[in-house]
Parts: sequence; structure tokens; C-alpha cells
Amino acid sequence: MSAITGSSEPAELITDRYRQFPTRGLRMTLARWIASPDNPLASRVMVNRIWQHHFGEGIIRTPSDFGKNGYRPTHPELLDWLAVRFVEEGWSIKAIHRLILESSTYRQSAENPAPQAMEADPANRLFSRYNRRRLEAKAIRDGILHASGRLNPEVYGPSIFPPLPDDLADFARYGRTGGLMWEPNEKEEDGPTPLDLHLPAALVAAADDGWL
Repeated sequence: MSAITGSSEPAELITDRYRQFPTRGLRMTLARWIASPDNPLASRVMVNRIWQHHFGEGIIRTPSDFGKNGYRPTHPELLDWLAVRFVEEGWSIKAIHRLILESSTYRQSAENPAPQAMEADPANRLFSRYNRRRLEAKAIRDGILHASGRLNPEVYGPSIFPPLPDDLADFARYGRTGGLMWEPNEKEEDGPTPLDLHLPAALVAAADDGWL
């Protein structure tokens, strides 16, 4: 327990009132112990992971090691403040995402016009500018479709099953029953867009143009 809370006192064991499930109380005790507002480690680790997701690097550069062998935080006060807000928001991950994305730090340009900023912070450890990052293929696809007005904003729809070429038709059938395990989408709006059918070529062209 001292590794998590800094205290050696035993945690209060929560027992099942009907005494039917001996391990339920142990699991609940551990969960409340880890997620207790008095335990700063869990919230700090989580907000550091969220920060790393958006910036490519965490406030602590070793997200899996907050111990003596890990890096020291570049902004310890910021990390503690985010951890406190995380707990105050009811451990809402969405609230921390929104808080970070609306910050001036996240909205910085990758090009800082001040030359002294580059000299003083060449590795961008102080977040004096935004780190350039490669976009995922899904983000590139959605961006192209949005710009062309062909992005389908509906959620919870069926997966995309484009029609297979004739030479692959046999792979769509079950071996024993002969039924189809790959059925193309019935509705056109549920199927792939023309971009999906030519996405590899589109990505190559984007890379050649310097987009990627």
C-alpha cells in the first residue's frame, strides 16, 4: 500500500453483506483504494497519458515509470493541477480532453516566430510550440471526405463490406455450409466511398505532395 498512497496503514476492507462472495469485497477495496481522491498517483498517471496522446510526449516522458528511474515532470505544477481537476470532474476523461484541446498550449502553431524560443527550447520540452505529428490514415480519410462534402456523419452504422473482385469470391464463402460470410452492403450510403476504393493511391499522392 505504501507504494500507492505513501502510507503503511491497512486499507479498510469492504465486505459483502451477505457473505456469499468472498472476493467481491477485496476487489472493491482495491478499486476504491486506487481511485481514492487521497491517492494522487492514479489521476496523475491518467492525465499524463491523455496529455501524451495529444502532444506526442507526456509531461513525464516515461508514462509507465513514475518512480526514481523515470524522468522528472517538465511541468510538475501543471501535472498536479490536471490531476486535481480530473478528480473534481468525477474522473471524466472527456472533461480532460476538452480542457486540453481548448488550451492555448494545444492551439499553438508548429512554427514559433520568436527565434529565441527555438534557441532556448530546441527539443520543445517546454511546449513553446506544437510538435509536428503524422496523422493517422483514418484522420486523413475523414479530412479528405469532409473537404469534399462526402463525409457521412452517421454513427453506429454497419461495417463497410465493399464488393469483392471475382477472383476473390470463393474466399467469401464458408467452407462447410457454402453460405456467405462477406456480404456487401445493401445500401449505397453504408458502403465504401470512391475514396475508399482508391485510398492507397490517394495516400501515395498525398505523400508525394508533402501532405504526409
